[in-house]
Amino acid sequence: MVAEEIRKLANTSKESIEKISIFLASIKSKSNQVRGMIGKVSEAAGSSSEKTDKVKNAFTQISTQTTNLSEQVKTIDQLIKELQKSSAGITNEVTNISAATQQNTASVQEILSRVYEQNQQITNISIGFTELHNLMNDLEQVNE
Repeated sequence: MVAEEIRKLANTSKESIEKISIFLASIKSKSNQVRGMIGKVSEAAGSSSEKTDKVKNAFTQISTQTTNLSEQVKTIDQLIKELQKSSAGITNEVTNISAATQQNTASVQEILSRVYEQNQQITNISIGFTELHNLMNDLEQVNE
């Protein structure tokens, strides 16, 4: 049971890491696209004020996207840290449950052993009463 929970947690961590890798690859691709856009914007920039405004807008969008990207990376980092904390907490809880289960098992075994001993003693008492009853019957027959 403990190993299964740990295995599930490892699989969840693996899936999260794979998603992050895909996300980072997407970021890299977008960064390359932005880089290409910057090159195109630089080529298109000319002496006219209209072209200058377009370049300014493009850089503003790039800045906004970079800021958004940075925030997303921070969020992912926080999620990974929370996942690690949760993993550690689950591991501790599983360890505690395992220890409690072992203690309970030992207690149950001790109780069963004592019940067995009492059963043996009751059986011995019952045999003693049967023998006593037989002796009393023998005495009654002798007295008659």
